Amino acid sequence: LIAELSINRLGQSGKPGQGMLDLYEETLGTTWSRVGSSAYFFLHYALMVAYIAQGGTNLNGLFQGLGVSSDGVPGLGQIVFAATCGLGLFAAPPSFVEKANSAFVLILATAFLGIVGLGASTADF
Repeated sequence: LIAELSINRLGQSGKPGQGMLDLYEETLGTTWSRVGSSAYFFLHYALMVAYIAQGGTNLNGLFQGLGVSSDGVPGLGQIVFAATCGLGLFAAPPSFVEKANSAFVLILATAFLGIVGLGASTADF
């Protein structure tokens, strides 16, 4: 639905690259646009927190496996994970970021389809 709305707005306005917040504003009006924007912000904030928490936990496990103690600094794995991802995105050229984003989307879509495929075999239709 979002893709269809984006294409319709592109055809109507002639402006390419309208963002989600612009689509909310034009479609829902000011009040509901703020509600939708708040939900969108919360969803992405929650995802960011989840990724940093799990990535940091994975790094803490790696540190322990390498014999590096992270007991002195609580959340060391999370700090290293966030700093590495942030600095990597900041320093990378935009073309690389675009290619990496496309690869991650493909990986996510493949994982989702795999989960649906496994779950479909156990569904009671």
